[in-house]
Amino acid sequence: MNKTAAVLQALAANEKRSVNDVLRDAVAAHPGRGKRPLPKGIGKYRSGQSGIAQNIRKILRKDIQEGK
Repeated sequence: MNKTAAVLQALAANEKRSVNDVLRDAVAAHPGRGKRPLPKGIGKYRSGQSGIAQNIRKILRKDIQEGK
């Protein structure tokens, strides 16, 4: 067992809580580093059209008929 795990288990035992509860509270209390950057390419191919997912069959059917 590493030092961090031993300290975590000792803290949980002192507080009569599970290690998971201690970790959950620690993560919830940690402010983080702000928002994570989005992966490259997100939004790069945005068409500007809404409803593509709902109309995909119509769009594909039309493209096939037009030979695209």
